[in-house]
Amino acid sequence: MKNQKKLKPNDYLSFLKPLSIILISSLYLSACEKHPSIPVVPSESHLTQRPAPSITLSAAQEAKFSLTTKQIIQQELDEVVETTGQVQATVDNVAHVFSPVTGPMIAVPVQLNQQVSKGTLLGRLKSDDVGQLQVQLLQDLAQNTADLRQAEAQTVLSKANYDRERILYEQRVSPRVDFETARAQYQKDQITVHALAEKKRHAIANMTSRLMLYNVPTSTVNQVLATQRILPFINLYAPKSGIVIKRDINVGEIALPDKELFVVADLDKVWLVGEVYEKFVESIKIGQPVHITFDGIEGKVFEGHVSTMDAILDAQTRTLQVRVLADNKDHTLKPNMFARLQIKTGQRKVLAIPTTAIQKSGDASFVYVLTKPHTYEERKIKEGLRSNGYTEVSEGLSANDRILVNGTLSLRGEFMKQQNAGQL
Repeated sequence: MKNQKKLKPNDYLSFLKPLSIILISSLYLSACEKHPSIPVVPSESHLTQRPAPSITLSAAQEAKFSLTTKQIIQQELDEVVETTGQVQATVDNVAHVFSPVTGPMIAVPVQLNQQVSKGTLLGRLKSDDVGQLQVQLLQDLAQNTADLRQAEAQTVLSKANYDRERILYEQRVSPRVDFETARAQYQKDQITVHALAEKKRHAIANMTSRLMLYNVPTSTVNQVLATQRILPFINLYAPKSGIVIKRDINVGEIALPDKELFVVADLDKVWLVGEVYEKFVESIKIGQPVHITFDGIEGKVFEGHVSTMDAILDAQTRTLQVRVLADNKDHTLKPNMFARLQIKTGQRKVLAIPTTAIQKSGDASFVYVLTKPHTYEERKIKEGLRSNGYTEVSEGLSANDRILVNGTLSLRGEFMKQQNAGQL
């Protein structure tokens, strides 16, 4: 213990320095293990892009395939908004027929889809309400008639008395007071007869008006008065000419005032109603031309104009309804028929090619470009507008490129043949 060397402060520093280096190195290596470096992916810019496939034909092959090329240029194409819709009867040309009262149906002489004229009998029902009104009319008139006959008889007597008193007064046999009394009674009886006659006319007119509310015509009231028999029936007539597109009642069933029994629609003109998505609404205007086709009417095209537009967007579908009024004299268009509408919203100058020149492979579109005599390159394109048999090419072609417009299917077949043979 006596020979133990005493350490100085510098000796402690010399001892700790190697330890600190070791500790820092350990911490650094630990951090590197927690955060490994990301390897750098080599750039592919040095790789050579695969050239578009091409094919060279002989003049004989070109003639065999009837190949025709065309130089493409910029041209005006219609900008259109495409949508689907359906045929609907116009609101003004549809009549909904209800029964004014409750009652059993006793006749339904029309059939569904039958063409009818205005005033055609659609159905007849029996009504206790109508019967009660007619009974009341006959009872009132019977009492009125009895009162009127009695008043007329009284008038005959008072007239005879007046005539007698007038003669006696003129001969100075009877006093003037008797003459004036007889004349007053006669005039009073005349007024009574006139009042009862007016009462009868008013009773008939009033009951006729009440029955007309039930679709009972004046002729029926006259018949009731003439025959003194009640006719408790209500006839339902077609309010307009058209087709019976709904018949929801049969003989023996009870008609109710809140139940729609018949719908008659004039289909000489119809609405073509389309649903335009919100993002296209701003471009739609009244009067814009519309091109309409139907899946169920092959080869027939209808032309029209935007007639009306809804003021409010549908909150559920985020679409706006537009309507095109179409002539339909031959009734080719049926309500609820599916339609495709192309609304022309303007024009734009674009690079366009015939739509028939475009071939499809899955989702890809391509054309054949004549790159040099007899050599055709298969080139992918990106399509844009379509109008009048032409399609905009937004990518893949340049102005003055010459493309194949006829014989594309034949050339496509030759391409596939050579690809399968490993020649391309």
